[in-house]
Amino acid sequence: MRGMSDKSLRLVLSTFSNIREELGHLQNDLTSLENDKIRLEKDLAFKENQIKEYEELLASVRANNRQQQQGLQDSSSKCQTLEENNLSLRHTLSDMEYRLKELEYCKRNLEQENKNLRIQVSETCTGPILQAKMDEIGNHYMEMVKNLRIEKDREISKLRVC
Repeated sequence: MRGMSDKSLRLVLSTFSNIREELGHLQNDLTSLENDKIRLEKDLAFKENQIKEYEELLASVRANNRQQQQGLQDSSSKCQTLEENNLSLRHTLSDMEYRLKELEYCKRNLEQENKNLRIQVSETCTGPILQAKMDEIGNHYMEMVKNLRIEKDREISKLRVC
């Protein structure tokens, strides 16, 4: 019986030893799992922080994009307005150039008419009355030419300002 009790005692001691060894392994596994949990929690906190930073960056980029789109729309609108103004000025310039050519043509016609009248007058007769009449016509013509020249100069000034 003693042998059996020694055997039972050894079996119990062996079982306790195995349980103790298994308990040591379980404690090591538990420590390892706790360390893994701490590391994963740190990684999770880091990732959450990164997500917040990326969301803030994304919001900033979107706001910047909206501002740039608004600026682009404003620039396009200004460009269109400038193009319309440019086209209007071109039409105005064309009209003024046409008017200037018209005035120059009228001036040449008046000069030619004056020349022809002088020739006619000089061929028909001479004398103090005729000279006075010629001077009067010449003065009238000079006044007309002067007025045309002033008008022409104004037109040219307007063209230069535009």
